[in-house]
Amino acid sequence: MITSGKKVRFKHMLSSLKISGFRCFSSLRVDNMRRINLIVGLNSAGKTCLLEALELLASQSPSPLVHAAARRGELVFDEFASDSVRGTADIRHAFYGRQASIGTHFQIETTGVGNLQQVRAEIVPPTQASLLQNPPVVEGPARSLRWTAGGTPPFDNPIAGNGTLLLTSLPFPSERRPVRFVGTGAVAGTAAARLWGQVAARPAEDKVIDALRIVEPNVERVGAGVYQAQAVFVRLKEASDRIPLGSLGDGMNRLLVLACQLVSAEHGMLLVDEIDTGLHVSAMTKMWRLVVDTAKELDVQVFATTHSDDCLRGLANVLLKSPDLVPEVGLHRVQRGLEQTVFYSGDEIIRSAEAGIEIR
Repeated sequence: MITSGKKVRFKHMLSSLKISGFRCFSSLRVDNMRRINLIVGLNSAGKTCLLEALELLASQSPSPLVHAAARRGELVFDEFASDSVRGTADIRHAFYGRQASIGTHFQIETTGVGNLQQVRAEIVPPTQASLLQNPPVVEGPARSLRWTAGGTPPFDNPIAGNGTLLLTSLPFPSERRPVRFVGTGAVAGTAAARLWGQVAARPAEDKVIDALRIVEPNVERVGAGVYQAQAVFVRLKEASDRIPLGSLGDGMNRLLVLACQLVSAEHGMLLVDEIDTGLHVSAMTKMWRLVVDTAKELDVQVFATTHSDDCLRGLANVLLKSPDLVPEVGLHRVQRGLEQTVFYSGDEIIRSAEAGIEIR
């Protein structure tokens, strides 16, 4: 077991989601959310947008807008401190229709276990106080982004005349409800070493080592150190020296990141874009076994996207071998022009895989 004491169910596990006016979604509803949720659909259907909406809702903070802008190349300038974020992001892309005129807004809401959660962002005229504190750096119409989350008072952030959002001194998401986002970009070197540092010498360390053994069964130990640059190293059976993790291939780095973020999301949420990135088809079933078992043990709700039919078959293999996990899993297909995702239960995932029916 990774944690000691009585297990506490994640009080905010989401059961449905409604999105209005966010990125590519004029309106979208997602029902039947399970512990493990696989999201599929064509390119540009909105799979990543759905993950980003979930991150905003779960964190209750607009800070993920900057993180998303950085991943998408929409960030003009950024500066991250230990407890705050400062950046300039083209806020127009966060709204349906890519415009940020007065009155434009998006809203994300969901029902959980006996509670309603909601976040709302709206473009409003700036208050005099906000203009004095943060005058526009570019000439243009004065506007602010008004952020409202749950029952907390709204707060405004100024928008420059060119449509960029100035985020200053905003707190990162509360660690009382951890939310972890794994993007498609490579994570290595210092960034990977920091992730390993979150779990090293803790019971969760064994889960991460087990994940690496999916690709390289001879992994004995993992550590971080300085070798020209900070990096993660592994010790292999019968090897005379440590080996940089990156030299073993992209799949090893991907599994390290995935496993570290999964165990760090205990009693929270893990969001993974293209979960099969860097992994060979032979690793899919073992990867899903690790994700499903760990998510259930640590009370993590997982949302992951994929384009891969092999990834779906890997998940189906896990469900076939462990029928008790079937109710924990669901698939949601995002389709352009539809205001509701198409849901497939764990049983339907199995039947589709057995019949060779494509549902992605």
